[in-house]
Amino acid sequence: MTGSTTLLAPTLGACAVAMVVAMAMRSEPVYDLLTTRAVRNARANRRAAGDPPDGVA
Repeated sequence: MTGSTTLLAPTLGACAVAMVVAMAMRSEPVYDLLTTRAVRNARANRRAAGDPPDGVA
């Protein structure tokens, strides 16, 4: 954005290290974990409120 590329190499290096660490840990992506947690909480809240389970009309 400024026309300067002095930080390009360090930024690419940091991205590469982050990818290697993420692959080495073999963990589930953060947004997938958050989605799973939100769905689980929504279902628990519906059960607590006495609503029918998913798929039941």
